[in-house]
Amino acid sequence: MFEPFLRSAAGIDEMTDEQLRQAVAAEVARIIEPPSVS
Repeated sequence: MFEPFLRSAAGIDEMTDEQLRQAVAAEVARIIEPPSVS
C-alpha cells in the first residue's frame, strides 16, 4: 500500500527489489561490523 510512496520519497523507485535487498544487506553488515582497531 505504501511501497510506491516510500520508494519515491526515498529516491529508490528505480531500484529493483533485488538491488534494494543487496543495498540493505550491505548497509546492515557495515553497521553491525565491529570497528577496526588502528
